Amino acid sequence: MEQRANQYVADVWWTGASVLLTRDLRAIDALKPFTPPVTAWEPGIWRERGIDGFVDQRDALTITNSVGGLIVVNTTLVKPEEYPKSFKDLLDPRWKGKIVMMDPAVPGGGAYIFGLLKREYGLTYWEKMKEQNLTVIRDYSQVGRYVAIGEAHAALGLSPIHIMAYLLAGAPIKLSPAIEGGYISNILVSFINNAPHPNTAKVLINWMLTKEGQEPIAFYTGNVSVRKDVEYKPHPQVAEWFKSQPKFLTMDFKVTEEFDADVADGTARKVLGLK
Repeated sequence: MEQRANQYVADVWWTGASVLLTRDLRAIDALKPFTPPVTAWEPGIWRERGIDGFVDQRDALTITNSVGGLIVVNTTLVKPEEYPKSFKDLLDPRWKGKIVMMDPAVPGGGAYIFGLLKREYGLTYWEKMKEQNLTVIRDYSQVGRYVAIGEAHAALGLSPIHIMAYLLAGAPIKLSPAIEGGYISNILVSFINNAPHPNTAKVLINWMLTKEGQEPIAFYTGNVSVRKDVEYKPHPQVAEWFKSQPKFLTMDFKVTEEFDADVADGTARKVLGLK
């Protein structure tokens, strides 16, 4: 809306790997190709990315790799023996009215967990989940807050970045590994066309890809750096989740486009009866 109104407010676009969002911005030339100098200074330092290759995304640079598809539970309200071991456990009547979820009708974590479980169990899973009276929120911080303060027993559609502040603060939350696993997606950063502070934006993006920038970004978001020389040091709970050896669906652009299609045609909205 800002771009179309010639009201150039933002300098940098930092987001998940949603094709829908990135494609819409590309369609109106809102993203400007930019090759950070650090990529030339250190050409052999970058991790391989396959179809989402770091050096190939000229206007949407991969900055970190994120894990998603978490079940987050409140440890005050849920006993260890009651932690869900499968997403299907959440269909049990005792969870009715106790689950909060990131809105699956918009691109992001809610849409991706919707797509992941649609692949695993078909729409039947979500038709049954509708009967659980989900609380659906279109704000990651609020979804995390709901489960952290006990407004909900469990939360869906979150990644470590969305709950890292609560984990670091010692909130009573726990990541509960599910047998269905989760997904890995790229986190992107872009230089916005007509940015009001273009030089500052370029310096920021370049710094975000240096070792000095990647170390805090990767740690505080719980994500994996795109640099080989930045060791992955996740929060102990995230590390514990990895030790459970969950299977991961790689959210390349093909998979992301599939999941975003469910957003575009309103599949999640229709199945869950969302407005």
